Amino acid sequence: MLNFKPAAIVGFLGGVALFVGAIFLTSETPLIYLNLHGAMIVVGGTVAASLVAFPYVQLKSAFARAWQLIKKDHPVSKGDLERFIRVAGLRQQNAMAKIEEEIENANSPFVRTGLQLVIDGLPSDDIASVLELRMKNQELIERNEALVFKTMATFTPAFGLAATLIGLVNMLFMMGQGATAQHVGTNMSLALIATFYGVVLANGFLRPLATKIELKTQDRLRAMAIIVEVIRCIAEGRGPSHVREVLFAIVADHGDEMGLRDTLVTMTEADLYRSKA
Repeated sequence: MLNFKPAAIVGFLGGVALFVGAIFLTSETPLIYLNLHGAMIVVGGTVAASLVAFPYVQLKSAFARAWQLIKKDHPVSKGDLERFIRVAGLRQQNAMAKIEEEIENANSPFVRTGLQLVIDGLPSDDIASVLELRMKNQELIERNEALVFKTMATFTPAFGLAATLIGLVNMLFMMGQGATAQHVGTNMSLALIATFYGVVLANGFLRPLATKIELKTQDRLRAMAIIVEVIRCIAEGRGPSHVREVLFAIVADHGDEMGLRDTLVTMTEADLYRSKA
C-alpha cells in the first residue's frame, strides 16, 4: 500500500478545486472551458518540444520522480541508523562476515557501497571520495530532472500564445469574409482558453514539481552526507558509542542552532529514532 504525503495530495486537489470552483461560480456555461483544440495545441506542442529538447529516457525518469514526490520518504531510516551502530561494533571486532550480512540487508545502494568499501580496507578518505563522486552524480541526475519541468513550464505559455495567434488570425480572416458573431466568438474562445491552459499548467503543475524535486534533492544530499561521515567513522575504527553520538549530532533536528536557548538538552536514542520515524 502506498504511503502518500498529505500536503502533496491536499495541495494538488486544493488547486484543482480552486480552479473548478472559480469556473463554476463565475461562468454561466462552465463547459466552454473544455476546449479540445486549445488543449491539443498546448499539451501536444509542449510534449513535442520536450521530446526535441530532452532524451526520452530523461523525460521518463523525470515523470517517475514526480510520482515519487507524493509518497512519504525517510532519507535516513531507523533501520539504517541501527545498522551503522551495529556495523561499528562489528568493525572493531573485525567480524567481516557479519558486516557482509548487514550489507545484504541494506536497501540503499549508497549504504551498501560504503560498507563494502570498509570491508575492502580502503582508507577513510578514499571511501569518502568515492561516495562523494556518487553524490555529485545523483545531484546531477536530479537537477536534470528538475530542469525538465522548468523547461516545460516555459513551453506551455509559449504554445498557449501560439494558439492565441491562431485563433486571432482565423477570427480576423473570417471577419473579412463576413463572419457571424458566432464564428468570431468561437475563434476568440480558442485564443483565450489556450492561453489559460498554458498559464495554469506552467504555474500550477510544472513549476511546483521542479521546485519540489530541487527541495527533495537537498534532503537526499544531506542524508547522503550523513552516511558518508558515519561510514568514515566506521572505517577509522570508531566504536558504536562514537557513531551513535555522531548520528545524534547531525541527524537530529535542532531547529535554530544559534537560538536563544542557553541549555542544551541531552538527546536520547529514542528521540533520534522518533525524529526520523
